[in-house]
Amino acid sequence: MKNLLSFMAAMVLMAVTGCGVRVSNMTSWSFNNLRSSTNIVQSVEIPVGVKTLDVVNAFGSLEITGSDTGPALWSQNLTVRARSDEAVQEIATNFVCRAELDGDHLKLIVTEKDSSKPHSFQSDLEITVPKGVTVKTHNKYGPTRISELNGEVEAASQFGIMEVHDIAGKVVAETSYAAMHVNSTGPAILRNQFGLLEAGEIHGSLDASTSYAALEAHDIGGTVKLRNQFGRLQVEKAGEADLKTSYGELRAKEITGDARMVNQFGRVAAEDITGSVNAVTSYGPMNIVGRGTNFVCDNQFGGISVEATSPALANLEAHTSYAALEVRLASSLRPAVTAHTSYGSIESDFPVTMKSHGQDSSAMQEMGAPSINLRNQNGKIRVVSE
Repeated sequence: MKNLLSFMAAMVLMAVTGCGVRVSNMTSWSFNNLRSSTNIVQSVEIPVGVKTLDVVNAFGSLEITGSDTGPALWSQNLTVRARSDEAVQEIATNFVCRAELDGDHLKLIVTEKDSSKPHSFQSDLEITVPKGVTVKTHNKYGPTRISELNGEVEAASQFGIMEVHDIAGKVVAETSYAAMHVNSTGPAILRNQFGLLEAGEIHGSLDASTSYAALEAHDIGGTVKLRNQFGRLQVEKAGEADLKTSYGELRAKEITGDARMVNQFGRVAAEDITGSVNAVTSYGPMNIVGRGTNFVCDNQFGGISVEATSPALANLEAHTSYAALEVRLASSLRPAVTAHTSYGSIESDFPVTMKSHGQDSSAMQEMGAPSINLRNQNGKIRVVSE
């Protein structure tokens, strides 16, 4: 157990500091024993005509910036620590960045090679390339920052912060156990695990997911598909929305298309939805305001409040139990309202074709009238004309 706890502590330290550790016996050494160190810095110009950059780094920061005015070059700052100067020099040769040029494709590689000697190392890469270059990266245990590019970006990281912004092309990015921030890019596919994910000003569609942390998106130029596990999910200003989370609040605002929202054990709140709404949750309240013509709202053990503002409303269905159900409709409507509840009251500003305890009225549905179907258990139903 002691060895396991030491190993976990080392993993956390590497994730935070970007420092890598290779050991042969966890109990026989500590960072304090690594008394010898070296710092190697190299800076190399990038050849003219490079169109694709592929970077593999290990245990350090990676920063890539696009520029058409400054020199194109890459630099590595490598720090190695070990027990002796001899060991430091031997280990350092394993982690010096290697450049491979194949036509217009440049690959920069920092490889991890096994060493039985206790050591630590950190490899920080800083790269400036022409804006039109397509970039692909893979980094471990360190932050990744990519900006100011017109080409596409594909970035992968493990246990490191990911920051991507001002990218004209498509972005595909993933990381874990750290935050991801993506802003002002083309269409994006983003994946995170156990970390915050924020995306904004995406010029196209957005497909994003994370877990055990918040997921926030805003100003999305196309459709959004957002998935979360055990965390809050929020989107504002987007096209059609497909949203799902659990054990956290789900919020949507200013959606210009249809909105599908699924939650478990958390609130669902939607405001200014232009298209149709399909919302599901349980054990949390549901508050929906929209201008669409179709609403389907399903809750368990939580209240429902729906405000359908369109005079062209066609269909509204809502179901809950053990809580209140309230619907607000435009006063100009002549809807056909069907409502049923057990052990609760029904109040309506419009005629109702079915009341509590199965009581039927003689009201007849007019041809083309909006259909309002409301069901509850052990809670009241209220329909308001506004």
